[in-house]
Amino acid sequence: MAGMELEVAPLRSFDDFLAHSARFQIPNYREPEKWTNRVLQNLLYYQTNYFVSAVIIFTLVGVMHPQQFLCGMAALAVLFAVFYYVTNRKAMASRFRRDHPLLSLTIILTGGYFIMAMLGSVLVFLLGICLPLFGK
Repeated sequence: MAGMELEVAPLRSFDDFLAHSARFQIPNYREPEKWTNRVLQNLLYYQTNYFVSAVIIFTLVGVMHPQQFLCGMAALAVLFAVFYYVTNRKAMASRFRRDHPLLSLTIILTGGYFIMAMLGSVLVFLLGICLPLFGK
């Protein structure tokens, strides 16, 4: 690990990345090794461009809809935290559900309402994440 260094690819020109000299072709899906190698080489060659594009799009969505963006991010963070907690504490969760059925039902219904109320914000946040993925 002592000899490993991080090498960042240079920022490629817009013409090379997206415009005239970019060669867009439909990949040959019958040769998965060549297709996989081509995708990996593209990701490595343009990694800095992809990162900059993702940051720009993520920032634009956050600036255009800041409240929805933050609410969506918070809703997804809560959802992931609850999922992580429940999946790692299965015995404790089943015991709580058995001992407090009415409270469990209330928590589930409230959580469902919260997610439905935040669905628009969650979609704005996910759009900020997904747009860079579909940018090219």
